[in-house]
Amino acid sequence: MAQDTEGPRVLVVEDDAFVQSLLSAVLENEGFSTCRAGSAGEALAEIDRRAPAAILLDLGLPDEEGISLLRKMRARTGCPVMVVTASENLDERLTALEIGAEDFVIKPVEPRELVLRLRRLIRPSSPAEVAPVDVRGWCLDEQRRTLSDPEGCEVALRRAEFNLLTMLFRAPGRVFSRDQLLDAISSGADAPTDRTVDVLISRIRKKLGPEGPRLIGTVAGVGYTLRA
Repeated sequence: MAQDTEGPRVLVVEDDAFVQSLLSAVLENEGFSTCRAGSAGEALAEIDRRAPAAILLDLGLPDEEGISLLRKMRARTGCPVMVVTASENLDERLTALEIGAEDFVIKPVEPRELVLRLRRLIRPSSPAEVAPVDVRGWCLDEQRRTLSDPEGCEVALRRAEFNLLTMLFRAPGRVFSRDQLLDAISSGADAPTDRTVDVLISRIRKKLGPEGPRLIGTVAGVGYTLRA
């Protein structure tokens, strides 16, 4: 649960309750606010509610492999992710960095190092700096989690629909495969199917009205793209 402080909000993803509380206490003592998750499902739900300023991610979670969860986080938010792990496996750390983690620390964590590294990550990358994206008059605001049409009217979107659309809006013109888009809507180890992406795209197009099929294009045999 988020604490009642004003500092940058850090999501602590750790299944060990003691370590989770310890990390949160260290951060709150240094002026951060925290929210906590003990599983992959809880972590993704927290990100969907409100994107944090940074994420501390333990790779050893009970319900999903950490690298898989990191990939889904990257599909949902651009905030910096610091991997916290007891493993000294170099390949695992390199894979995390390749997928999109900005940094990592090895357990047991040295509090002063953790705080300094987090401040370095958050300073240039605060979600408050993420501006709404406008494509052909359609404005998507990640912070408010809203989509407005060219007349300024908000379009009602469900969580999975918004997450999928956000991924497209981040890179207009880029073609995303169905597997990539699945990362934006998966909420646990049991991922939805390719057909789920097709159904969601169809729903989104209908909600966008006549412009929907023209705005979201299908690339046969590959996936979908946002036409800029």
